[in-house]
Amino acid sequence: MLVLNRRMGEALIIDGGIRVVLLSRDRRGARLGIVAPAETGVVREELVLGNGPARREGEACAAVSPAER
Repeated sequence: MLVLNRRMGEALIIDGGIRVVLLSRDRRGARLGIVAPAETGVVREELVLGNGPARREGEACAAVSPAER
């Protein structure tokens, strides 16, 4: 695992096409902005692993499909 320190507004680039920017941070955590090509799916890990908080039936997922970007 690579561990990096970033200040607000600083970014890192993954594979030349995905940019992750630290937008803000506080006691609860950090807010990240992700810029990726339309064909790249971006989802929270807990949604992929299936161990996230229980959702009510019919509640929308936080993932954004490439068509919605």
